Amino acid sequence: MPDIHTYPDPEVAVADLLEDLMGTLGETVTVDIGVPRGWGRSSVPHLAPALDGTPSTDHPVAVYATVRVVAYAHLSSEAKRLAALAHGALCAHPGDTTIAHISSLTGPLPARDPETGAEIAAVT
Repeated sequence: MPDIHTYPDPEVAVADLLEDLMGTLGETVTVDIGVPRGWGRSSVPHLAPALDGTPSTDHPVAVYATVRVVAYAHLSSEAKRLAALAHGALCAHPGDTTIAHISSLTGPLPARDPETGAEIAAVT
């Protein structure tokens, strides 16, 4: 039987890292994949990593995933601030055995989420 190589889930890896980073920075936010049930504009701000795809691989060494992080908040300025903070903190990550490298693709892109009414900002 050949060796089977698998990789960590990029969404989970980024969520775990973001939760640690935001705690270290003293931010009061929730971090999880997707939006918490019942989240509303009066809720604590939320960061949601989402896998946008895996455009390339270097099997069996690595996969190169694009992960979008969406900040949910009650004000556009807060969503943009949190997205920029998450972006900067992730890009400063020196790498480890789960996430070897992080680079920037896009800065904060603001919008409004029609389902929750939240002001959002996304980075990749």
